[in-house]
Amino acid sequence: MYGYILLHITYVKGMGVVMNETKANSVLIVDDEVLNIMILRHILSPEYTVYVAKSGHSAISAAEMYLPDVILLDIVMPDIDGYDVITALKKSEKTQNIPVIFVTSLTGAGNEEKGLVLGASDYIARPFNPMVVKLRVQNQIKIQNQLRALKEFDSDLMKYILASDALQMGLWDMDVVLDDPLNPNNIMVFSPEYRNMIGYSDERDFPNLVRSWVDGLHPEDKERTINAGGAHLFDFTGQTPYDVEYRFRQKNGEYRYNRAFGRSHRNSEGVPLRVAGAIMDIHEKKQMEHEIRRAEIAEESNKAKSKFLAMMSHEIRTPMNAILGMTELALRESEPDVKNEHILTVKQAGTDLLAIINDILDFSKIEAGKLEIVPGDYSFPSLINDVIRIVKMRVDSRIRLTSDIDGSIPKTLFGDETKIRQALLNILNNAVKYTEKGFVSFTVHGRFVDEDVVELVMEVADSGKGIKREDMEKLFSDFTQFDLEKNKGIEGTGLGLAITHRIVKAMGGSIGVESEYGKGSKFTITLPQKYHERETHGSEAPAAAETPDDSKGIITADSAATFTAPDAKILVVDDILTNLKVARGLLSPYKVQITPCKSGMTAIEAIQSKDYDLVFMDHMMPEMDGVEATRRIRKMGAEDPYYKNVPIVALTANAVSGTREMFLENGFDDFLSKPIDTDKLNSILETWVPKSKQERIR
Repeated sequence: MYGYILLHITYVKGMGVVMNETKANSVLIVDDEVLNIMILRHILSPEYTVYVAKSGHSAISAAEMYLPDVILLDIVMPDIDGYDVITALKKSEKTQNIPVIFVTSLTGAGNEEKGLVLGASDYIARPFNPMVVKLRVQNQIKIQNQLRALKEFDSDLMKYILASDALQMGLWDMDVVLDDPLNPNNIMVFSPEYRNMIGYSDERDFPNLVRSWVDGLHPEDKERTINAGGAHLFDFTGQTPYDVEYRFRQKNGEYRYNRAFGRSHRNSEGVPLRVAGAIMDIHEKKQMEHEIRRAEIAEESNKAKSKFLAMMSHEIRTPMNAILGMTELALRESEPDVKNEHILTVKQAGTDLLAIINDILDFSKIEAGKLEIVPGDYSFPSLINDVIRIVKMRVDSRIRLTSDIDGSIPKTLFGDETKIRQALLNILNNAVKYTEKGFVSFTVHGRFVDEDVVELVMEVADSGKGIKREDMEKLFSDFTQFDLEKNKGIEGTGLGLAITHRIVKAMGGSIGVESEYGKGSKFTITLPQKYHERETHGSEAPAAAETPDDSKGIITADSAATFTAPDAKILVVDDILTNLKVARGLLSPYKVQITPCKSGMTAIEAIQSKDYDLVFMDHMMPEMDGVEATRRIRKMGAEDPYYKNVPIVALTANAVSGTREMFLENGFDDFLSKPIDTDKLNSILETWVPKSKQERIR
C-alpha cells in the first residue's frame, strides 16, 4: 500500500511540501510524522488534491500559495506547534477563512477548547477512522462551498435569483403585518426556483401564502421554526438573526432538511416592514452529519467494548489467579493449619469471582427489564450481621470499621432480603476499596412513617479518596470508574453503583451521595420496609468489625521447578496481598530470596539497592502502576546501566490481544499472565535468573 502511495508524490523544492495530481478540491496535510501523512494521504488522495507540509513554517507558506479548501493540522510539531500555525493563518487575509481541522492524539477538553478558541473548525483524533476522516473533510468542504455561494449574494435580490437554481436555493419575500405576521392568509412570495426545489410547478400548486409554507413544516419542527421567525421580527434592535434548519414536506410527501435565512428591512424605530431571504436544501449535508455521528458512535462503541473486555479480563483473572495459585499451594502443603489457610483464601477469591459474575448477570437482567423484587419476611439483625461479617473479611489493620444500628427497628421486616444485602455490600465494599487508611462507618436508623412501615436510613461513610464534583452526576452510570490515574489497580466492574441505584429504585427507595474530593464520601440509602410487629432486635445489634488475620503459610512441597537458586534475589511487586502470597508460595521451591512490595513507588525505592537479579512487576496498582514504575526505573539507567539491564517481567490479569506488545514497548523484558502457570513461571525463571546462580535439580 505504502509503495503505491509514494509513487504519486512529487516534491516542491525549497518548501518541504509534497502534492499529488490536481483534483477539484484540495487538502493540505500538516504533520511531521511520515506514517501519519501516508495514512491520511491514502484516505484522501482518491478524491482530493493533497498537499503535504512537514513543518509549521512550510505549512503557512503552502497555505498562502495553494489556498487549499481544508487544512488538516497536527498540534505537536518540532518547530512551531499547531496552535501557533493556526494563529498565523487566521491573521492572514489570504488564509483566515480556510477551515482548519486539528489532527491529534492529545486528549482532554482543554486542548479541544484551546483549538476552537483559536479558530479550529473540527477535530480528528488518532488512531484514524477512515470514514470519519472522509466525512469530516467532506463536511467542511461542503460548508466552504456553501459559504462561498452565500458570499456572492448581497442586498440585490437579482443576484440571488441568478444563482438560486444552480445552488438548490429558493427565495422568499413578504411584507410584515405586525399585528399578525404569520396569519395563514398573509402574502409570502416564493421564487420559481424554490417551488422547483420542493417539487411544485407553479403558484396554483403552491400559492404565495404563509399557509403554504407553515403547512409543509414537519410537526416536530413547526413550533421551533415559527418561534425563530417571531424572535427575529420582534427584536427591534435587529440583533437576532433569522437562520433556522427544519424539515419540509415535498410534493411527493418526502421530508427533506431545509435551511431558511433572511433579514428584515426596518424603519428608524426598528419596526420590521419587510422581510426577505432564501431557503436552501441541506438534506445531503444533514445526511452526511448523521453518517459522521453514526461512525463516531460505532467507534465509541468499539472502544467501549475493548475497554470493557480488558476490564473484565483483569477483574475475572485476578481472583482466578488467587484460586488456582492457592489451590496449587494447598495441594503441595502437608501441614493442616497452613493448608486450611490456603483453602480459606481460595474460598474468599471464589466469593470475589462470584460477585463479579453476579454483577454482570444482574446488569444483563436489568437491561433486559427482568429485574425481579421478591419480598418476604426476613430477620433484620441477621441481615445486618451477615453484611458486616462479609465486609470484615476485606478490612485490613489500616481501616477502622464501625457500626451503629438503631435498636428500635423491628426484628422482622418484609422486603427483598437478597437485594438489600446486595445493595449494602456494594456500597460498603466500595467504601473499603477506596479507603487506604482511616475509617469506614455503617449506620442504620429507622423512621416510622406509617403504622406498618419503617423507613430504613442506611449510611456508609468513609475517609477515602472522595469524588470530584464534576463526576457526581455520572456516579450511577454503567461501567463507570472515576479518577482512573489515581485509582489504578482498584478492582471493580464499574457496575456496582449502577446496579445498586436501580435495585434501590425498584424497591421504592432512593440513594444519594455527599463527597469531598480527597477527604471521603457518604452514601445514604433510604428504603421503606413493612413490618407486622413492633418487636425490636435490641441486643442482637451487630458489633463493629475487626481486622482479619493476615498470617502466611510456608510451602515445602514439589512443583514444576527445574532448579534452585538460593543466592538469587527477586523483587515481587503487587498491591494485592493474596497475589503476593501466591507468588511467594510458587517461588518457594526455587529457594530464591524474595522481597515483596505493595506499590510502584516502594519498588523504585527498593531497587536502588541494586541487589535484585529479577523483578516481577504487577501492571495495575494504585497511585503508580507497573508501566510507570518500569519507565522510571529504565530512566535511571542513564546514570547506572544496572537499571537499564535488570530484567523486569510484567505480571498482569489483562490478557487482551496486544497486551504483551504494550509491555515490551514500555521497557519490560517479558510477560507472565495471571493466573500464573507454573510451567511458564519456570520458563521465565530459567531465562532471566542468572545461569551462574541456578543449581539444576532435574
